[in-house]
Amino acid sequence: MTVTAVCPGYTHTDFHARLRLPRGEEGIPDWLWLEAPRVVEESLRHAGRGKAASVPSRRYTAIRTAARLAPTGLMARLAARGR
Repeated sequence: MTVTAVCPGYTHTDFHARLRLPRGEEGIPDWLWLEAPRVVEESLRHAGRGKAASVPSRRYTAIRTAARLAPTGLMARLAARGR
């Protein structure tokens, strides 16, 4: 049996609706949001291929790659800023 960790990033779900938090008022830029059906589809495809981790978006794959290549000091400053 293969286990796949899903790393979806920001994903619109019913969680926000239950908080009565309308889309666009989450404090996260629109371009970072993914839709749940797409995340599920891509994650299942990755799991079917036996991948250990699923990053179901090219934009988050690019962000992950940039973070790996960026200097540690820069990443620490960005992390300290928060949102």
